[in-house]
Amino acid sequence: MVRMVKVGRSPVGVVGSLVVLLLLVGACGDEVMNPADPAGSNSMAGPAPVWPATAVPSGVAEANGGAGTAGEGEQLVALESALIDREPGQLTRGGLAPDFSYTLADGTTHTLSEHRGRRVMINFWATWCPPCKAEMPDIQKAFEQFRDDGFVVLAVSQDPETRVIEPFVLNHSLTFPVIADPSSEIAQRYGARALPSSYFINTDGTLFAKVLGW
Repeated sequence: MVRMVKVGRSPVGVVGSLVVLLLLVGACGDEVMNPADPAGSNSMAGPAPVWPATAVPSGVAEANGGAGTAGEGEQLVALESALIDREPGQLTRGGLAPDFSYTLADGTTHTLSEHRGRRVMINFWATWCPPCKAEMPDIQKAFEQFRDDGFVVLAVSQDPETRVIEPFVLNHSLTFPVIADPSSEIAQRYGARALPSSYFINTDGTLFAKVLGW
């Protein structure tokens, strides 16, 4: 039986609370509910998968942008991205998260699927979205707190003008990859119609939870 867990504010905000719950109670089959969505419509449909505790694989920091000092911010921006999994179909809890690729400023291309073995948060956002900007400090704090536990953040921008992304990353000292998706191709595949939308992915690449809003 799946019970609902209500998330409140914490030192790392709602996002941090969600990460804590996903890390600690995922294996118990709990669903996570955003306090702004008491009906639980944010959760993915389907059986609750297991979120197992795993050791941090070598190279986690490098694959997720390294230590991520503010001076390296421009290296974390991926102005090129592409949807790999184009198969139509509704996303469900326990189903594989649609794969996509992104190319960082240093020319290296990465994929979502290469993060298997790690816990991933995909955040769809935009610089013109006030709630998105408001939750970014919480996401940054959560990433800093849990990255050594194998937590990966991929922020997928929905800005049609990619030139606004790098200044935002630098001004907010973000230290995780920020990926341009100007055509919203990736967002549409995930069904992210409202911003911000966050998707939490298990170590086996399956979807665990979806959270709308801040």
